[in-house]
Amino acid sequence: MLQNHPVLHMENLTRSYGKHPALSGLSADLELECGRVYGLIGPNGSGKTTLLKLLSGILSPSSGHISLTGESGAFPSAEPPSFSEWGPEYVVYIPAGERGLRYKNTVHDNVMYFCALKGKGYEETKLLLQRHAASLSCEKLLGRRVESLSLGQKKKASLLCGLCCGARLILMDEPSNGLDPQAEEELKRTIRDAARRERVTFLISSHDLLLFEGLADRYLFLSEGRMKFSCDRQMNTEELKEAYARTGAAKTVERTEP
Repeated sequence: MLQNHPVLHMENLTRSYGKHPALSGLSADLELECGRVYGLIGPNGSGKTTLLKLLSGILSPSSGHISLTGESGAFPSAEPPSFSEWGPEYVVYIPAGERGLRYKNTVHDNVMYFCALKGKGYEETKLLLQRHAASLSCEKLLGRRVESLSLGQKKKASLLCGLCCGARLILMDEPSNGLDPQAEEELKRTIRDAARRERVTFLISSHDLLLFEGLADRYLFLSEGRMKFSCDRQMNTEELKEAYARTGAAKTVERTEP
């Protein structure tokens, strides 16, 4: 069966910080199918953030490589581009917590700034901003400075920047950190809707298992810098707990509902 979408191929990725290995020969394929949401799961220190930073280009691997493959129709040209060419244009990284946006600027100005960095023209960005702000129901946030927003609103502003930049792959690191249950449910709805409507792929790292129920449709499980195993279907919270325990984590990390 032909794959008319790109496949991100990671082979023997290693990355060390000094003498400490964060990734140790990780290999995996990520099918960049439109509308797909991947859950990247593992305990603290398993290499989740390092992997996202490698895919975003913030870090380079100590060894191993990342490449793109795909059958006819996956790319505009006959041959797949190199990941070093494709990634800067189509991959967006949204870090954990409240980092990533320019706090003294408005949401509108953040979008214009990051799209300019991606090489998008002013008129094109304006049209994309109108479209995506309406689809995310965040038109009222455009004139507000980022520092005045709630954490949930900041996550929505970050997604708006990514979509306006023309992302094909959006990487989100621990997006539920600091969110109350209501804000987390709204974030899940926003991600699901954006993935399906805008036909982008999400790779979301977290050890908050409740975040993934009803959100992710594929999972990658990391442990000690390696890909432990994967699952290509949706899983409920109990299944996720069992799978998480199989990573070798000493204790299953989960949020306790009030």
